[in-house]
Amino acid sequence: MSKGNKLKVPQVSGDLLNAIKKEKKLGKKSNCPFLKGPIPIHWLASAKKASPTALSVGLYLWHLSGLTKKKTFKATNRTLPMWRLDRYAKYRGLKELEKSGLIKVKRQNKNSPEVTILNGNINTSK
Repeated sequence: MSKGNKLKVPQVSGDLLNAIKKEKKLGKKSNCPFLKGPIPIHWLASAKKASPTALSVGLYLWHLSGLTKKKTFKATNRTLPMWRLDRYAKYRGLKELEKSGLIKVKRQNKNSPEVTILNGNINTSK
């Protein structure tokens, strides 16, 4: 192999590399937020078309769905800061996603709304 054809491997920061090695060594699962799929691409594209807030809230909802292993769940405010969202952004995002036909929301006074993620027919018009 000539000098000009060297393969360059991206460098991983020391802290991240040490954390990965430690987790592998201990057999622990990561505490990082995750999305459990499959998530339909058309769902994400429709959420993005609604607004950036709707997409962020949609990803947050898919995260909660993965945690609960259900398509219907309570959309609590507990993990919103991890997604850099506040409750008002959640309210706006839920309305936009519901208007787009991506979710169904059952609102309850003074309680977290119950959300159902829909995969079926979606409203593609805006």
